[in-house]
Amino acid sequence: MRRVVVTGIGAVTAAGAGCAALWDKVSRGDSLIGPSDTVPGVVAEFSGFEAAAFLEKKIFSTTDRFAQFALIAAREALASAGPPLSAAEADNAAVIIGSAYGGLLTMEGAYARIYADGVSHLHPGVIPKSMMHAAASQISMAYGIRGPSYAMSSACASSAHALGHAFRSIRSGDFNQALVGGVDCAISPANLRAWQSLRVLAPDSCRPFSIGRRGLVIGEGAGVLLLEDFETAHRRGAAIVCELAGYGATSDANNITAVDVRGMARAMQQAMADAGTIPREVAYVNAHGTGTLMNDAAESQAILESFSMAPALPLVSSSKAVVGHTLGAAGAIEAIVTCMAIAARTVPPTANFLGDDPKCGIDCVPNRSLDRSISVALSNSFAFGGTNVSLLFRDFDAAGQGSPAIA
Repeated sequence: MRRVVVTGIGAVTAAGAGCAALWDKVSRGDSLIGPSDTVPGVVAEFSGFEAAAFLEKKIFSTTDRFAQFALIAAREALASAGPPLSAAEADNAAVIIGSAYGGLLTMEGAYARIYADGVSHLHPGVIPKSMMHAAASQISMAYGIRGPSYAMSSACASSAHALGHAFRSIRSGDFNQALVGGVDCAISPANLRAWQSLRVLAPDSCRPFSIGRRGLVIGEGAGVLLLEDFETAHRRGAAIVCELAGYGATSDANNITAVDVRGMARAMQQAMADAGTIPREVAYVNAHGTGTLMNDAAESQAILESFSMAPALPLVSSSKAVVGHTLGAAGAIEAIVTCMAIAARTVPPTANFLGDDPKCGIDCVPNRSLDRSISVALSNSFAFGGTNVSLLFRDFDAAGQGSPAIA
């Protein structure tokens, strides 16, 4: 089977546009959660975002915010990956973008015009802007990528599933390269009220695995990675960030919203087995870590079970304390953080931490990063519907060839 490497990364988050801005905030534990001018409560949003600063008018005037974020992240991923894709490479490359909501803001705006304003006709762009695969289609058109292009949706595991699916497709030879990731821009009054009805939103901040945690905080963002088989990347002189080596995906088949320790643990165990890795080799887990009482305790227990035979537990942290829960984009954004942690030899902290919760029992690197060589790391994504995904990344140099491209 072919080896799959990460050669490009791009992100748009509450930190702004770019992976450097994301890593600066995450590695310092500098939380971006705060009040919003447009919705009740606290969120993690790209404040002051103006599409005109990043995209041509003919693009931003025909796209929803979610597709705009994805286009910006994809551009960075391609630019960071070395030489542009050739026409022949573009013919055999894919675009796979996960999203939980698609163009929610466009659709909500259309509903408001119909039901509140009483208009009888809508702009013909509503459907093209709001459809779930609009982001993937816009990326395909912008960069002339003529292989398969589609969306994946599995709530908060959407982009993790997209990465896993692309990984297996490249490994088996279905295509050679893929721009893959996820995006969601779902900070709206209606959506926030829907989440409030579940009683899972924190009123102040997100504190994963900490005592005093009171729930999650909704964020927005996009993360896009360029995945390639190693031979293709090597031939074209692409920069290699790290290797994506394992993918585990399970379903609880139990409850639409409740978490299941066994399903989480099985996903991590599958990812390690898929990569031919044993638990003691895993140094770091970028946790799903939402900041809710039940999810954090269950994920902690799943980690304890998955690494019970290892001489020491891996270090654990959650990026959601900094950038919020970006929903369908979370898996991709957190995969990027995991790749950067490997390359920078730094374990990012869990921000906003107040103290250890005895129901968790893991080392979640409270508030301050650690300098640590990371050869192997997991990135977890768990979602409503009982959907669990774990991705295993490793230092490409540790696998015997090449070296990380960033530090």
